Amino acid sequence: MTSRLRMVVARLNRRLRQESNEGATPSQLAALATIERHGPITLGDLAAHERVRPPTMTRVVAGLEETKLVLESQKILGSDAIGIHATCVRVPVWRGHSEAVWIETRSPLEAGEAREILEAAPGVRVVDDPTASEYPLPSDAVGDDDVLVGRIRRDPSRQNGLALWIVSDNLRKGAATNGVQIAELLVERDLVRVPGRAAA
Repeated sequence: MTSRLRMVVARLNRRLRQESNEGATPSQLAALATIERHGPITLGDLAAHERVRPPTMTRVVAGLEETKLVLESQKILGSDAIGIHATCVRVPVWRGHSEAVWIETRSPLEAGEAREILEAAPGVRVVDDPTASEYPLPSDAVGDDDVLVGRIRRDPSRQNGLALWIVSDNLRKGAATNGVQIAELLVERDLVRVPGRAAA
């Protein structure tokens, strides 16, 4: 660990110890509880501190990150029959969301084909050169609206499985940006009209 990184982690630990439990968010309380149980934060992962829930998840507990990920993905994909399981982990990064994603397609799809499809997709930047140890890092996504995808490879445990590593800047790429991009696409495709204005 570099001396600068050590300094940042030490500062984070001091700040967390000084936080008052009153008014602290669940994430802050979880971090404080972790420090009390295991000592100061290192560069290792901090597992999300959430109570164990029954296997059947309902909208009643939709505030949990793992449940939100499942429900929102099924909503976007238009089917609650699609099998999705998530484990959310909080890690000490300044900004960014990262996801290890496994997908299974109806028909075989090679990693190279998936890479080509993703390279052609708007808003996606492929960072995937295993020979040069190039793969997406949360720090690479900071300040960018693109979603970075890498480590695209076959999942040998499934007949048509692929594994991906995906990162994005959660302050830039999220519901608000997606909403704007969808609106821009609707205008571009001439699918929305301004009331009182004649079509061009």
